[in-house]
Amino acid sequence: MVQIQKKINPEMLGKSLGNAYNVSINLRKVKEIKIEEKYGNHYPRPQQHILMIANYGLNKSTLLKLIKALIKDDMVIVDDSSRPALLGTITRESKYVEGLISKSAGKILGIDEWDNLSYFAKKALLSPLENQSINRSLGFSVKEPIIIKDDSFKNMRIEGGFIDGEIKFTCLAMSYCYEMKTKSQFALSSRFKIIRINAKKEEMKKIGKGLFNYDFIDRKQVVDSVFVKKRAWTEYVDFVYDHLEKNVLFPQREALGFVNRSMIDGLRSVIGNMIIDNPQKEYVIDSSESLIKNIDSVTEQLGMYTIEMPTKYKLKELLRLYPNENYKFYIKKLGISNALYYRYMAEIEGKITLSDLRENEENEDRF
Repeated sequence: MVQIQKKINPEMLGKSLGNAYNVSINLRKVKEIKIEEKYGNHYPRPQQHILMIANYGLNKSTLLKLIKALIKDDMVIVDDSSRPALLGTITRESKYVEGLISKSAGKILGIDEWDNLSYFAKKALLSPLENQSINRSLGFSVKEPIIIKDDSFKNMRIEGGFIDGEIKFTCLAMSYCYEMKTKSQFALSSRFKIIRINAKKEEMKKIGKGLFNYDFIDRKQVVDSVFVKKRAWTEYVDFVYDHLEKNVLFPQREALGFVNRSMIDGLRSVIGNMIIDNPQKEYVIDSSESLIKNIDSVTEQLGMYTIEMPTKYKLKELLRLYPNENYKFYIKKLGISNALYYRYMAEIEGKITLSDLRENEENEDRF
């Protein structure tokens, strides 16, 4: 899996993490993102969730506490939770107990120890994280319907044994270890902006000296709407797909859907920074320029979501895109050795002889 960076520079990492979290902090109060498309409008989730995956001692809990100190009552932090506690429940005495997600409407739910959550609690988060909705059927019923409504971020109805509602909230989760092997793990991770960090001994020493400067910012701005015009969005999509193809960054076929998810993540990043730089009630994005400038964050996030395409298949793609190039072009593009290039070519075309392979292995140090 792609890492956020191979070697940690505490000053740069603090700035990078600070911006990612600042974007999430300032997107929590966005009511709507509307993307104009040919046959209608698309309304992606405005809020950006973050799952930080890092070793022990990398200030994960401290980071959440710093954000909590900044936004105060707009944040709830838990280190363990059950499905009923997250979604809400109805007691045998017919009383409705509001869940943590509902209480976090227009706010931030911080999960300090993601690894402690049970399988059922994590599964319960799937729909609220992406669709911003709760739909639950229970064995106990309330006597009278209960309506809990906030026109901006929450609209809940509890009737009979059903809990239904729409909730806009932001989740910031911290994890020591998170694997993406099963479909459910991939599905859950795709709800988040993934930040994965590994630190070595010397880097941990620098972190221990407190060399981070997150520079957290909260504009406290409620944003009624963000409207992305059709031309801007179309140019952005074309650019992303062209960039991924030219640089052989497309994931394997079963993960192609993550490309579109990564583009939406890029859009959220742009909007969050717009709020930080120039707080307003409404925004209109009529040019693709700011979106295209954010391409690095899109490709980085795509790498976090998906397993990288095997090098052999990257070579096949390059041969398709650039069929007449010298072999040195492919070696440089893929960052592989001369001998490895010929091995892959032998598998792809079956045209390389053993003598060719040996000759090129002997000359490998020249390139």
